[in-house]
Amino acid sequence: VGSVFFACNGAVYLTNRVFSPVAYISVSFPALVNETMNIINWAIDQYDYDVYLNSQNSVYSFFIPTNHGLLTYVDPCSFGKNQTQIFEFHYDESAQTETEKVRAFIFNYDIEAGVKLDSIGEASVGQVRDRLTDILETHIVVGDVESGEKFYRTKDGGTILIENAVQSNMTVAGGWQLEHGEKLPVAQIYPEENGKAYILDGALIQTARKSVPDILKENDEFSEFYKLMEGSSIMSNLISIGSSPDAPSYACPSPSITLFNTFHYTVYVPTNASIQALHNEGKLPTWDEVEEEQDEDEKERMTEQIEKFLKYHIQDNSLYIGQGNIEEADYETSAYEINGADNTISYCRLTVKGDGSHLSVTDAAGNKRNVLTNGGLYNLMAREYQYNTKDVASASEIYTSSYAVVHQIDGPLIWEKEKGSME
Repeated sequence: VGSVFFACNGAVYLTNRVFSPVAYISVSFPALVNETMNIINWAIDQYDYDVYLNSQNSVYSFFIPTNHGLLTYVDPCSFGKNQTQIFEFHYDESAQTETEKVRAFIFNYDIEAGVKLDSIGEASVGQVRDRLTDILETHIVVGDVESGEKFYRTKDGGTILIENAVQSNMTVAGGWQLEHGEKLPVAQIYPEENGKAYILDGALIQTARKSVPDILKENDEFSEFYKLMEGSSIMSNLISIGSSPDAPSYACPSPSITLFNTFHYTVYVPTNASIQALHNEGKLPTWDEVEEEQDEDEKERMTEQIEKFLKYHIQDNSLYIGQGNIEEADYETSAYEINGADNTISYCRLTVKGDGSHLSVTDAAGNKRNVLTNGGLYNLMAREYQYNTKDVASASEIYTSSYAVVHQIDGPLIWEKEKGSME
């Protein structure tokens, strides 16, 4: 401050520099000044993401799709329907109100041929908001994506794959791209005061279509684990919130994990041979054995044993090989014990450690299991959707979703410390 001038209603400070408005130095700035990105800029302003992205207290990596990229948004709410659909987003500067400036039109879509088919109609205001906020959440990473690692978590808990960061051939991929063998090129990079903006010309990041059961079902190496999952109560096409008869239920596009709750998870799948060995040794019943059991109490015990086995292989937090050094730490699983003294719940834990090429898991019995990387059955991305209705056919918005990564491991995880049994 060079000088100060006092007036009747305050003071004037003469400075030796210009202070830019935060909107001009944030990662969203390219969208603000470039008309080819005005759909995303409109969404940022309409849904108050400017408050978030303008923050100078955090570092962001913001991937910005152009208007052209938003012409082919594969609609997640159509995944359970007979025909996949796309949203075409359009910007109309001459619209009478700000709300009407962005509209979306829905079309049936042939995924294999990449061809737009017949028109379904125009999306509602609520649908436009639902899809654009989901797009924003999956295109924002809190932190730097140029650290040399490959996997980074997005704002909504999903994960994206970054390759060749800082280079001219930098690419990004979401779960959808990985399912279809695609990678999106980064056209331009803009350094800003609170991070970097990465321009995606002609495409947008899309998340996985497959649920965890989808991944298990399509891989023969997961068949024994899938058999156990298929017969359990933790896999369903309809997720109920709460246990009361009047609890709301939400449809899923495919069988999903009922234990997931708007978070991100890791699912460890033992080899078929190791699960079969447990069956052969009488340490883990099969569903056929449960069905044949005549004693109802014993049948209930066997059922709980199988489901606890499955739950112990589902861990909070998605951990990827390639996301960086993973310091040894304990993670809660979905399996739990009830403490008899006060009837409280204690979740069973796993100890996990990893680096850029390896991930190991140690269970409560002291068994150390390793993620198998030689067969390609690791780092498999899943996303599980719950729609806003009980019926998939009438779903119009995403009620909530969860993310997961699936890894094959070389042996089963046991939750008991002393005996090493699962009774």
